[in-house]
Amino acid sequence: MVSRRNSRTYTHNYAPLSASEDSQDPLVDNDTEMAEPYKPQPKAIPRWKHRLPVKQMFTKNVVLTLLAYLLISTHLGTFNSLWFVFLSTPVADPKHPDPPNFKQRLPFVFTGGLGMPPRHIGLAMAILGVIGITMQIFVYPVINDRFGSVRTWRVFLYCFPVVYALVPFLSLVPSKTAPPAEKDGPLIWIALCCLLFILVSGRTFALPAGTILINNASPHPSVLGTMHGIGQSLSTGGRAVGPAIGGALYGLGLRKGVVGGVWWGMSCIALLNCLASLFVFEGDGHEIWLEGDKEAEEEFQASLVQGRS
Repeated sequence: MVSRRNSRTYTHNYAPLSASEDSQDPLVDNDTEMAEPYKPQPKAIPRWKHRLPVKQMFTKNVVLTLLAYLLISTHLGTFNSLWFVFLSTPVADPKHPDPPNFKQRLPFVFTGGLGMPPRHIGLAMAILGVIGITMQIFVYPVINDRFGSVRTWRVFLYCFPVVYALVPFLSLVPSKTAPPAEKDGPLIWIALCCLLFILVSGRTFALPAGTILINNASPHPSVLGTMHGIGQSLSTGGRAVGPAIGGALYGLGLRKGVVGGVWWGMSCIALLNCLASLFVFEGDGHEIWLEGDKEAEEEFQASLVQGRS
């Protein structure tokens, strides 16, 4: 009986629905079947008939903007490489001075770092990141919208020379431990966090504004890519040369007993950056007009209006 049931076959008779019944099905959207297939609209891009020659690209504003961008990349790249070296540099020991027979003469002749172990250096890096992320999300949009890119950029560039000038004096802040032990205690961390707050404030507002200014300083839209390429090349060169020279000068300062020498040199570069920013203005990306640009601009605006409609 069981085998007979298992071997039984079942047949079902299916009949196709008629067109009228199919059209009455609420699950079928007849409008979508009758609609025309989607055709993506071409992106509206102005067609410039002429390209600005490279020799005409370097206007006064372009040169000053690129110079300021090079300077900020150089001293920021140098800081990023020297900051953690300074944190790990051994604390100066008056009983065993290095170099020998060294005598401290304030305010400029002193040596030594903070002697921090890796766990404290990691904490300093975490503080730097937390302050930066918080300001980038909550503070930068408000300040930039209120005062504009150029004014914000000029003001916050002054954060860098202040921080660079004060960094070496961290080695003189009183510690709860005697040298040559690492610098530790509330005074050290308060001073450290204050300097990092000033530095991150400058970096948060200066770097994005610098990129915006390079974009707007382009004298013609046809050389916008060239402008960004030159800017990135200068930035990369500054970040490569700055740390190499800064590391050599830092070692020389330690041997001579003037640990702040390289930091004060960076402060001078940052001041030069502030001076160059005073002559930079925010362009509109189309300072030079070539033949046919007006027609291309009108066609571009017409295509935008047509695309919206």
